Amino acid sequence: MVELVSGWIWGHSLRGFLELLSRCVFGVGRTDDEWLDRWYVCPLVGADVTVEVRLVRVVGGDGVSVTVAGPESSGLRLRVEVLVDACAPVRVFANRAGR
Repeated sequence: MVELVSGWIWGHSLRGFLELLSRCVFGVGRTDDEWLDRWYVCPLVGADVTVEVRLVRVVGGDGVSVTVAGPESSGLRLRVEVLVDACAPVRVFANRAGR
């Protein structure tokens, strides 16, 4: 593996940078949930925990199926469940006349 780019960014820009970088790297757009072998798999290596994230686009929709695997930990499981629930697609359609 060769170094592609080296530089620095502001700390407050880190999250946005990683989100944009993930769009460049992740192959989620080319996945297909109707084929078991077309999931995108990405390890996330932390200081104390490593998890494997599996992603696939839902055919015919805007959804992405997500599976996270890692060491058995009720605390980690709860945090990941909350993240999935928080990021689940919620669409609210309101028709408020006069507002």
